[in-house]
Amino acid sequence: MSGPKVAVFYATREGHCERVANRVADVLRRHGFDPCVENVRTVAKDRGVDPYRGAILIASVHVGEHETEMVAFVRNERAGLKRMPTAFLSVSLTEATAEDEQAAPAVRAKARADVQATMDRFFTATEWRPTEARAVAGALPYTHYGFFKRVLMKLIVAKTHGPTDASKDYEFTHWAELETFVKVFLGEVTYAASTAMSKTEPSSSVLH
Repeated sequence: MSGPKVAVFYATREGHCERVANRVADVLRRHGFDPCVENVRTVAKDRGVDPYRGAILIASVHVGEHETEMVAFVRNERAGLKRMPTAFLSVSLTEATAEDEQAAPAVRAKARADVQATMDRFFTATEWRPTEARAVAGALPYTHYGFFKRVLMKLIVAKTHGPTDASKDYEFTHWAELETFVKVFLGEVTYAASTAMSKTEPSSSVLH
């Protein structure tokens, strides 16, 4: 018998958020949950989120904004999402700068502020607040970029003294910390599911 169904919805450009989604799904399976991983670009609009006990949404950031398809998805499914425990993972290179212990304190502080501002804009645009939210350091897949984007990203990254060797790809995600976050969130899903089940069970009575 499978455990509670939890949706893992993601939006991605170069594929890193799909990797994050699959790692999240692995954590769910190891802890007895039944995950469903879907790209919001292809999820059926008429199905909704009702079949699930919880949902984890994952979106990357480009030019200071999350993907438009994730914004549209949340707006469309907002009512259903508000009825269940939810988590939002905001994946960005800016978070990598915020976590970089080699970066100057002022640079890290600005990065943290930028990350929070980006997430706040998303919550305002969608009129939705998840149960839990976390910024996640993303990746720098130079070899997957076209020529012009590769040059642009090198210029942007150079400003924060990040890696600029475009012959390599770089990954900054702290997988162990992500797994810990997911496990804590699953405690909330379990609690919500058990509470809902207790409300549907008929109360016993003794006849005299």
